Amino acid sequence: MERLERLAPQADYNWWLHQAPHARAAAPPTWRWHLEIMPRLTHLAGFELGTGCHITTLAATEAARRLQA
Repeated sequence: MERLERLAPQADYNWWLHQAPHARAAAPPTWRWHLEIMPRLTHLAGFELGTGCHITTLAATEAARRLQA
């Protein structure tokens, strides 16, 4: 969170806690809970609102480089 705060001061965040699949579906033996954090840097547009898929214009390699700083 400190690294994200340095990159986007005062940003709001969306948080998702991913849990195991439904009880009727078998979870893979390597499955574990995980938290996904996404800073809200722009307003959501039609694609994001309609599909639930979020678009980023920052390359993954550049995001990783910035987070490692």
